[in-house]
Amino acid sequence: MTTWRERLSELTGKKILKASSFQLTELPKAPFVSFGGEQDGPSRKTAGVESMRAHLLALAQDEGVDTGLVHALPDEEVAGCGEHDDIALRAYLGALEAGTFLDRGLAPPVWGEPVAVTCEGCGPVLLWPECARTVTACPWCFRRKAGKPIARPRQPLAARWVRGDAETTSGTPCYPSRGVSHER
Repeated sequence: MTTWRERLSELTGKKILKASSFQLTELPKAPFVSFGGEQDGPSRKTAGVESMRAHLLALAQDEGVDTGLVHALPDEEVAGCGEHDDIALRAYLGALEAGTFLDRGLAPPVWGEPVAVTCEGCGPVLLWPECARTVTACPWCFRRKAGKPIARPRQPLAARWVRGDAETTSGTPCYPSRGVSHER
């Protein structure tokens, strides 16, 4: 019987006296949430964030998105989701999942079969099929600037050598011998 009183004392920081069951004792205000009544701000916010996180977890499971992404979200970001409907939240979860693929240098599956596109900042990259063949900026731009890997189309070895020589500022360019192919 004394275990729950000790635990409640630890959580609230108040000494809970032993009393018989018919005696009233002071009830702690946090972490209880009342519906419709006045309540302390922090516990009400925590309850709102946790209920929104639970809703996001349910949507993530329904969409087949890794629930670890929802668990990793900071409370402020979860709280900001409260003003959006389920359609927007599902799109948000899809964007979070796509971001994990992009951060690993992989084209997200939601893009379908990626195609080779030329970005003015990154050069040849893989983007979704409906994308223009030349773009000013792409989803890989800020990842490239951050030093993360980006998805590039497969190119013949000779084309990679030429691109590497074009980026080299010292020495003479090195081209493969005429008639010799180093393709795999």
